[in-house]
Amino acid sequence: MKLSKNQVISSGGKNFRIIELLGAGGQGEVYLAESDGAMYALKVYIDSPTSDFRYNLKNNIQKGSPSKNFIWPRDIVESND
Repeated sequence: MKLSKNQVISSGGKNFRIIELLGAGGQGEVYLAESDGAMYALKVYIDSPTSDFRYNLKNNIQKGSPSKNFIWPRDIVESND
């Protein structure tokens, strides 16, 4: 899913406004997004992640980062498309 500047993605009662594309690679694209004045990196996967991948990602989010030196996911934003 290609996102556009100023496009709004809603999930879990929060709105994320796309600011710009930060980078792209084999898994997908990473966008700078803003929500309630805070900035986030929003990753969009090229292909829908498998259920095993999503399970692992959710567990990693719950466990938290192993160190402050890692960029770590905070939540999963889901879209109907």
